[in-house]
Amino acid sequence: MKKKKKKVALAVAILVAVVAIGIGYAITAINLTVTGTANATASNEFKVAFDGVTTGSTGTATAAAQAETGTCTVTLDTVGQSQTCNFEVMNYSPEGINASLVASNLNVYSDSSYNTAWTNSSSQYFTVTVTPGWSGTKTLIPGETTTFTVTVTLKKAWIGDSAHTENFYVKLADITAVQA
Repeated sequence: MKKKKKKVALAVAILVAVVAIGIGYAITAINLTVTGTANATASNEFKVAFDGVTTGSTGTATAAAQAETGTCTVTLDTVGQSQTCNFEVMNYSPEGINASLVASNLNVYSDSSYNTAWTNSSSQYFTVTVTPGWSGTKTLIPGETTTFTVTVTLKKAWIGDSAHTENFYVKLADITAVQA
């Protein structure tokens, strides 16, 4: 009877081994084919841009929504007269990406290629003042806005001209991303 039990146990062990080998082979021998198209877009793009601009009673200002550049065009006819352009800046980044703006990095340019930063000492006719709505560094969370003002004052008139028109260009630069 012992021999019979040994034979049965050996047969069961061989059968289990054959089934395990068969299952193992089936698992590795199956081909899985996946077809279709996948599209991925960056969801963590850092973007800080203008959200709008307003001016005083004389002059015009332009800054398209989500643009990184803007223009402040002033027409002044009296020495001492000023025009303001209020630029609104928004953090368009997704949740978790804050923007760090430094007040001293707000620059106005005298050319539309943004190569020549405006300096009051280089102009005998206009004084330009940039006034941020914050001091030092401002952190903008996604969806938050802040404003800075560009004020242009006529300090000297041209002889024979009744009105003086000038373009001033503003570009958002040196803004850094900060993980929240």
